[in-house]
Amino acid sequence: MKRLLFLLLGGLLPVISAFGQESDLPWISPGSNAAGKQGYFDNSGRSMIPCLFDYASPFRDGEQITTVRYAGKYYIIDRAGNMILLEGFDYMPDIYRRFATVLRQTDTGYEHALIDLYGRRISPEGVSAAPLRGAPETEDPVLFSMGNGECIVLTDIMFQPLSALLVQDLCQDSFCPEAIIYRIGNNHYGVMNADGEVLIEERKTYGGIQVLRITDTQSYRKWLREAGMYDLYTEEELNKVFLVIFTVGDKASLFDITGQQIAATVKSGPEYDIIRRSFKKYIVPYLQHKAENQARFEKKLLKPYARRQAVFRELPEKTLSQYSIAAYIQEMETPKSVSRNASPVNPASTRNTTENTTNTRTAPSQTASGSRPTPSAGTIPTNRDLCYTNQKGQLISIYLTQEKLGTFVRVFPLTGYSYPRFILSGKTADSYEFSTFSLALRSLYRPDAGFNVYVSQRVLTVSKDWKTIRMEDGAVYNIPITKEQFDQALNTRIRILEGYPYYGGYRSYSTPINADQKSEFKTNRHGYYTCPNCHGSGRCPHCSHGIARNPYLGGDPMICGVCHGKGECQSCDGTGKVYGVIH
Repeated sequence: MKRLLFLLLGGLLPVISAFGQESDLPWISPGSNAAGKQGYFDNSGRSMIPCLFDYASPFRDGEQITTVRYAGKYYIIDRAGNMILLEGFDYMPDIYRRFATVLRQTDTGYEHALIDLYGRRISPEGVSAAPLRGAPETEDPVLFSMGNGECIVLTDIMFQPLSALLVQDLCQDSFCPEAIIYRIGNNHYGVMNADGEVLIEERKTYGGIQVLRITDTQSYRKWLREAGMYDLYTEEELNKVFLVIFTVGDKASLFDITGQQIAATVKSGPEYDIIRRSFKKYIVPYLQHKAENQARFEKKLLKPYARRQAVFRELPEKTLSQYSIAAYIQEMETPKSVSRNASPVNPASTRNTTENTTNTRTAPSQTASGSRPTPSAGTIPTNRDLCYTNQKGQLISIYLTQEKLGTFVRVFPLTGYSYPRFILSGKTADSYEFSTFSLALRSLYRPDAGFNVYVSQRVLTVSKDWKTIRMEDGAVYNIPITKEQFDQALNTRIRILEGYPYYGGYRSYSTPINADQKSEFKTNRHGYYTCPNCHGSGRCPHCSHGIARNPYLGGDPMICGVCHGKGECQSCDGTGKVYGVIH
């Protein structure tokens, strides 16, 4: 399979170097003033950075930068109180010694990017890149995932793909970080090393891969004595014997972390029982090949990981002190002077304007009727948001991209159904047809596609004049609106529905129906909507009267963590009613 190619950013040439460690940085720590604002102080109590922030993160050992929160945004600052970027983020960046990971909003959702201590982006444009989950907290990340939201690939800090395998999830094992667990599909997992070499091919297993050290079992010393092998391994060596269990139904298979098969088929059950039943027959013969096992572990896992640790970009070790965050906040809080020539404001006219704006927001069909923001008929635009609503007030947004394999459309619906990406698969006299696709196993690879996808039969239809979108469930969206109108309607609705924030992924929401059933999206004569979360019952939809059942504890009752045992719906405080304007 042809390796994926990504362009490196210009001006940042890769070099081979040790990842420098800082240990002589001055000690400063967060503290608060009488008003509750936070800043930074040295060990004598002297103020080093003024108390201006709603929250101040500590500077961890060896780190030049940290994050602070001000006015609902997170900013990255250095130890002198200077900003790395004149940019605030909705979510707290992850800070490391020589770089940070930030989450930015894009036209198609959210994207992770790495920036260096100068604030320059070091991960490629147009893709999302972040350190792998499960990396040791005491070390700087050396392995990263990079992708476009549908699939990801393993890379190092050079951001060149280490593997041709496209997957849906990557993480380092918590006990053996040199091993990377990958997932393809919902229940297919495998193991690769830091070079991207597949050690265990993906196979079906429910609940993910179970990786444990042999020393995690309760009676391993007893079993080793019975086998006459207690003195063969030291305790430190036994801590590096990692067993991997795949379970499907009543069958399980057992490997070591390098992919060496120990038992092809054993009876499934709790992992401790699997090890206990397999120890004498399967694990003892495996352990007898100590030298071979250790050499394979060194070659397959330790050496590839060491190679990744040695490869880094030429990243700066110190920040460029350019923008004082104190000056930035002062400028933000300084009242803007009103021009002397400005005309006096008429409160009545302001109120009328506000009312007109509100009416416009609540009637997108009227706003869009004069000017329909649609492309020219018969064209297929790319890199552009197209937003629609319908008479029911349902929203949909589509975004088209042109890629090597064809034209794709990403759909964000707020309709109660989830849709993946679609690929342009055909056309009729008056419409374009887009079909869904998803990742498949190797046995289902389409050679003509170039990587592991297959096209299924779900279809989204777009009229060639771009005025009508039809989903496969029959939902029709035929009122084009602007991106601004879509965002206004979406933000208002999210504030009402369920009380949960939107993180860029899809959430399934119920369509709110008003209490007198005369109209779906206008306030009724009582001024409220029936709560879409509990459908007017006022009861917590996640539990039964404040008591939840824990499947991991045999279904034993426990206090519901959503409503805190009250049994009341959190969206409407148990009233069954939600007040406000839906769009």
